[in-house]
Formats: sequence, C-alpha cells, structure tokens
Amino acid sequence: MLALLLPAMISPVALASSGEAYACLQAQTTEGYREGWRSRVRKARSSPPSQPQYWMVQLSRGLEYRLVGCGDKDVSELNVYVYDRNARLRFQDELDGADPILTFRPPTSGTYFLGVEATGVSDGVTEVGVGVALGFR
Repeated sequence: MLALLLPAMISPVALASSGEAYACLQAQTTEGYREGWRSRVRKARSSPPSQPQYWMVQLSRGLEYRLVGCGDKDVSELNVYVYDRNARLRFQDELDGADPILTFRPPTSGTYFLGVEATGVSDGVTEVGVGVALGFR
C-alpha cells in the first residue's frame, strides 16, 4: 500500500530540482577526476530554503578531501559545512555564490557530517534541490 502512495506524495518539482543538483554534482565529479580526485560521496535531495541537509561519512586523518556543493537553478547562495561527531563545526566554505568548494584535512579519523544549506534562493521558492560531492586524494 505504501508503494502505491509514495509516488503521489513526491512532488514532480522536488524530483526535478534535486535532479538538477545531482547533474551538477556529476559534472563536478568528472572535473575532479581530471584534477586527481577520487569520488567518495555524491548525494542530492530536495529541501526547503535555509534548512540544512546533512550526510554522515567516515573520514580518514591524513587524506585531503574536497567538498563541492551544488544547487538547482533557484539557488543563488549555497554553503557547505563539515561537523565532527560532537556537532562542532570543523570546516566551512568561504565562497559567495551557488558553487562552493571546500578543501580540508580532518584532524582525526572518524565520523563526520557533511552539511549543505541554500541560504539564497529565488523569491517565492518553497523547495530547492541541493547536494554535495566529496572527493579525496
């Protein structure tokens, strides 16, 4: 029964916007391969504006990581963050715009949370597609 209801509950706009973000992530990942990065995580979803989205990952001390954020066409400002397992902010991007890139080295191996937040969106938009790609080398 749930399988029958689920498609009706997912908005076509939500699927389109997260699809745009995912397409951007695929392009960023391809570019990263050319620069020597290996892909670790690539995730996208729909979200209300200014509501952070998080993904849990395991990171290794000594590796360099590259976190890329992508949004759909309605996103004008996107921020990416890395939190440790104790919810302490460890790294955040310093760039303005919708295409943040953050390069960092975690101080210890363990559980971290990748965050992305659309803080600037087109007027009247109630849902946007956002995502992150994590590479390492």
